[in-house]
Amino acid sequence: MALGGVSGAIANTGGTQQGSGGNTFGGAVNLGSNPSGGTNAASPPAEATVRVYISGRRGEACLYAGPATFPGGPLNTQNEGSTVRDGVDGAMVTCSIKGSGPYAITANGSADGRGFSIQGTVGSDGNGTITSASFVSSAIGQLLQTKENCTIDAAPAAGETLRIAPGEMFAKIDCPYVWNSAVPDISHCQALSVLMVLKNCAK
Repeated sequence: MALGGVSGAIANTGGTQQGSGGNTFGGAVNLGSNPSGGTNAASPPAEATVRVYISGRRGEACLYAGPATFPGGPLNTQNEGSTVRDGVDGAMVTCSIKGSGPYAITANGSADGRGFSIQGTVGSDGNGTITSASFVSSAIGQLLQTKENCTIDAAPAAGETLRIAPGEMFAKIDCPYVWNSAVPDISHCQALSVLMVLKNCAK
């Protein structure tokens, strides 16, 4: 699972790194036959926006504290904000949200020097686990990867618009430990209350 425009590896839960493998993602569309014998319209491009702020774990050093927000927004639990579309202004977004609870989720994005990658599952109650995640931005200057599993919540509380369905998601993610394995002594960080919107994903 490669993060477009960012070299290096996406970590697994244990913090070990895997090569990008040369995978790419972009604006491919699916065309299929319809009952009249013609072709269906091209699938709309995948869309995403992510609000991320990296902070230090209590009592530990985090050199890379700061925003790592993917373009788009403004974004809060009541407002999805604007999104970035795959193929527009050089952005790359790919995502897949399949199933009906549990949902299998994968997503990658790259735009304006910022990026994200996640993989995990969400149950029918809207709660689940992200087993692999990474965030990068020019502000933090580093690829920060999960060292522990993150939790994900797509079940709306009063006044919220969180949700999950095949092909789309608006969720809150808490990653209690993100780090850069190249400099482990100064990257004891966390990414809490991450907000992520995904639309037009494979389903």
